[in-house]
Amino acid sequence: MILYGVVTYDQATEWTTNINDAIKLVTNAIRLMEDDLVPDSDDYVKLVKIDLEEFVVTKYDCETDLNDQLHDEAELMKAYRWQSDDEDRFAILEVKE
Repeated sequence: MILYGVVTYDQATEWTTNINDAIKLVTNAIRLMEDDLVPDSDDYVKLVKIDLEEFVVTKYDCETDLNDQLHDEAELMKAYRWQSDDEDRFAILEVKE
């Protein structure tokens, strides 16, 4: 089973097994960033995925917080961030990490 997570700067990660739901969450998070009257260069949205079966069999540690483990093992699929240009105009761009 594949688990998708949508990570934002100011909220807890939302997890789903449906890629379409994850894409909707990313789209909504980007829209909220765009609607923000005062852009914050720290704002970002990340779409991550993790193979739960592989994770549970090979890396799950019952002594460590599960959410932290999921973030550590998740593969980054897409990331969006506020970025400013030379004239200090902000735009949301897809970034490579």
